[in-house]
Amino acid sequence: MKNAYAKVKALVYGISVVAIISNCKRYIGNLTNNTNFTLDPTPAEAATKLGELESAEGRMRSGDRTAKPDRDQALEWMQRTMSTWVDLINGQAQGDTTKLETTGMEFVKPRTPRVAPKKVARCAAKNGAQSGLASLSWTGDKEADFFEVQSSNDNLVWNTIEVTRSNRYQIEGLVKKQEYFFRVCGKNKAGVGPYSPVANLVVA
Repeated sequence: MKNAYAKVKALVYGISVVAIISNCKRYIGNLTNNTNFTLDPTPAEAATKLGELESAEGRMRSGDRTAKPDRDQALEWMQRTMSTWVDLINGQAQGDTTKLETTGMEFVKPRTPRVAPKKVARCAAKNGAQSGLASLSWTGDKEADFFEVQSSNDNLVWNTIEVTRSNRYQIEGLVKKQEYFFRVCGKNKAGVGPYSPVANLVVA
């Protein structure tokens, strides 16, 4: 059973030292005499260092603060070793899920490919507080990283006037009593979404 996206990770970051010790103990047990992988450092070497970590952590929990340097050094070694093992295991397994399962490590969830934003659902234009100003607002898709704002004098030829992360934009320098048209689309690395319905405005 092979899966090109199957990979494992060792849970040794962002959790308590007690949980790291427990996880590493399980990993080392599963990888000792495991013929699927050749590891350096070896599981035997890791077991020795894990014993040092467990001992130092126990001393600290008993109130011996002098054990902290020993604990931190052993912890850093275990974290570095587990990161090295993850690279070796993933490389040697080549996506073979059956082999990866023998490690007891967690599987990495494959990333969901990004998609281009959906159509901007709403675009509204209204006159600003002063003559020649207009305020735009729109409802965009959450997948959009940016919004491209376009304007037109005839609803035929369009010009991009702004690219923004916001869902609001104020336009200055418009001609009084002239009609303008506006539309907005969402953009991200996956592509450009459809433009919104056109909003029109006669400048006050």
